[in-house]
Amino acid sequence: MDVISFDRYVLMGMKTFSKVSHFHGMEVVLYDRGDEYLLLLQKELLHYIVNGDDSSFLCLFSPLVRRVHKSSSLQDISYELELFQRNLNEPRIRKAHLSTVENNVLLALLACKTNYEISSLFHFNSKISSNYKNIVLHKLRLNSLSELLLIYNTWRKYRALFGIEYFSMQYNNAK
Repeated sequence: MDVISFDRYVLMGMKTFSKVSHFHGMEVVLYDRGDEYLLLLQKELLHYIVNGDDSSFLCLFSPLVRRVHKSSSLQDISYELELFQRNLNEPRIRKAHLSTVENNVLLALLACKTNYEISSLFHFNSKISSNYKNIVLHKLRLNSLSELLLIYNTWRKYRALFGIEYFSMQYNNAK
């Protein structure tokens, strides 16, 4: 099991966890997405997320990815890993379902556009752009735009720091 995190407490906790758990041989990545959640995902999905286009980070919000709160006990994490292990045969590469307009609004939000700028860009009322913003956040299971930007910027930081070559090498060595 690999852990990708900038949080040293998460890294220390998972080091302790790996000593007492039986999940050593799993092809699982514990990914710290930058907010209060850790994600359990397959290396194959991580490879796709890093090597895909800029919208590939939407796979982090897939309903097939297991989320674990950072403050969860080691027993809870162990339980989530067992559930994840049972469902390893399910396809893991699935993005959150957004319509074309919702995807365009998402890209504008990630570019730090305001509701007014989004409404003038797509030629609709600012209330409608606010409504689309709320729909996107709801579909991604997020509470605020700041959470979305934090997750997106953390993903970009991992991608820039490790680079596509690093993840490709890790993925190919795991095969």
